[in-house]
Amino acid sequence: MKITRCFLLFLAALLADISVFGQQRISPGGVKGPLVWFATDSNAVKPSFRSLIGIKDSILVMRNAAPNLSMNFHPSLSFKGTDSLSIPLGDSSLASATFFFVYRSQTPKAEGAVWYLSKHNKAGLISTTSRMADLETYQYMNFSDLYPTNAKVSTYMHQKIKDTIPSSQFLKIGRKPVSPSLPIYAFTGLIPEVIVYNRVLSSLERLKVESYLAIKYGVTLSAPSATYLNSSGKIIWEGMAYTNYYHNIAGIARDDSSGLVQPKATSTNQPGLLTVTAEKQLQNNTSLVWGDNDKSLSEGPKILGMPTLLQKKWLMVTVNNNKPLSAEIVLNTKDIDAPTPADPVYWMLIDRSGTGDFTLPATKYVKMSSLDKDGKAHFEGVSWGSNPNHLDIVAFTVGNNLLATITANSPDCGGANNGSIAVKISGGVAPFNLVVTKANGETVAAKSLSSMTTETINKLIAGKYFIKLTDAMNAKYSDSVYLNDLHGPQPIALAPAYALPANGMLFIKADSLMPPGLSYQWTGPNGFSSFNADVRLTKPGTYTLKCSNEGCSYLQDVTVTPYPTGLFTDKNVTIYPNPSKGAFSAGITLDAPGDVRMLIHSSDGKPGGTPIQGSGKANYTFTGSINNSGLFLLEFRTNTGVVTKKLVVIN
Repeated sequence: MKITRCFLLFLAALLADISVFGQQRISPGGVKGPLVWFATDSNAVKPSFRSLIGIKDSILVMRNAAPNLSMNFHPSLSFKGTDSLSIPLGDSSLASATFFFVYRSQTPKAEGAVWYLSKHNKAGLISTTSRMADLETYQYMNFSDLYPTNAKVSTYMHQKIKDTIPSSQFLKIGRKPVSPSLPIYAFTGLIPEVIVYNRVLSSLERLKVESYLAIKYGVTLSAPSATYLNSSGKIIWEGMAYTNYYHNIAGIARDDSSGLVQPKATSTNQPGLLTVTAEKQLQNNTSLVWGDNDKSLSEGPKILGMPTLLQKKWLMVTVNNNKPLSAEIVLNTKDIDAPTPADPVYWMLIDRSGTGDFTLPATKYVKMSSLDKDGKAHFEGVSWGSNPNHLDIVAFTVGNNLLATITANSPDCGGANNGSIAVKISGGVAPFNLVVTKANGETVAAKSLSSMTTETINKLIAGKYFIKLTDAMNAKYSDSVYLNDLHGPQPIALAPAYALPANGMLFIKADSLMPPGLSYQWTGPNGFSSFNADVRLTKPGTYTLKCSNEGCSYLQDVTVTPYPTGLFTDKNVTIYPNPSKGAFSAGITLDAPGDVRMLIHSSDGKPGGTPIQGSGKANYTFTGSINNSGLFLLEFRTNTGVVTKKLVVIN
């Protein structure tokens, strides 16, 4: 007997209504001839499976079952360890067969029976959350699940000698077999869809069915090489080509041959973090599939002239007959671990080149359309797949209503004044005031701009420049850039930021991986100065390194932060607005990720509101509302201290 087991990551099941597709005969992934095809019935009063093909037992009701749950906006049966379903297979021969099950275990440490074949009241084939076994031939295959809490699509196929005497058998779902007795548990979790073929499918057919289930339930197929196909065999996600973005894959799509209409989707691995909704009716064989780089939602390194982006980024791949596709993006900002201003504005950056370089001129800046009460930032009317390769890479940043990006064009060496700075304005309200100054405070440009534009300041020499931008509503944006000589030597192993170690002595070797013969000059806090490439730093602050060769120089700043003590003090908490008309926000910044609890007390010490708890992050924004006027005390508790802030409420 040949056994093959494949996994994906999944969510729940929707019962596709055949009438949507008129008289067209549908099949999973366009692969015809399934013996069994059941999905959760979205219209049934009781939790049920409904057959998507014309077989005798078209509706199976699960008795004593928990209510349906939702996975990727489809209903799914919920099994609680006492629930089960039995699908009669008659005397159909399954000597050659391929099974597809979508499931998500809610007890990942316990081996649960997902399904088994029963003949003469005895289990034959059985699939659990930990192994596949043929109890008749005593053949077993164990597997290691690296992500036991994630939803899965399991694929199993076999081919063996056909029984000489046909006998009736059943497909049992969710229950533990009585005979033989096995040291496992009944399944607890979600099962939205089941597909069985009474033949061994080809690799292309299997991938079509798996892709259909993966898109439907927000499942990530086996990484990193997974390829997704539509029913016509067209690649809609090419795993080997997107090796940096194979995590948390999901997609919106329409595929009439599969009966798949998926206008809204999110990854089951991180449900609700990023949700995409088509803004127009999808056409057949249209899709927008995305995956991320598995980074955190904390701030990435600062890129000169750019707003600081979150580390997690997404690749978006569009298949729409060479036409752009319009869709709304919704980002749940509650999971973002980055400092946020009092009234945060979230921005989405779209790299239309598909290279991941957000400094390119083609990068599009999209300001959020709205931020709802649940902390979800909405970006409406966004066009995808407009570039020739139909690839877009997405990043996010948080700031205020006004944003700017700065491009520096280097001057020639030797003090030439042919350098320039281009300032591109996004957001804000015109007119804008732009001021550019040197490090010594000298103003090199002061302009009033009547519209969002890209303003270029020419005839600049090498040096550090400060850019300040103000709009008509007094929103402000500021940044700084270095104009370096065109051929100035850049120390390639030097990081932009370091933290002092516990012993208070930081050693930096600036000439690492650099050619010999270069000159180095360090300057820093408290008059620090050194002409050595290697320095030992003991004070936090901003240091500047100048690296020179034959009249060409390169300057850069290096930020040194204090050793994180973990102390929680008054400086770690900001309350705004204060005084307040009732609604307020509290910004909390920790040295390292940890837990925070906020308690509200009236001035006499009595509780004045519901406590708020946060865990696992270094940056939090807690919001609250107090109906009564007066003085209130906000108490913040961490493992390393307690801080109390006063809040005045005037209603």
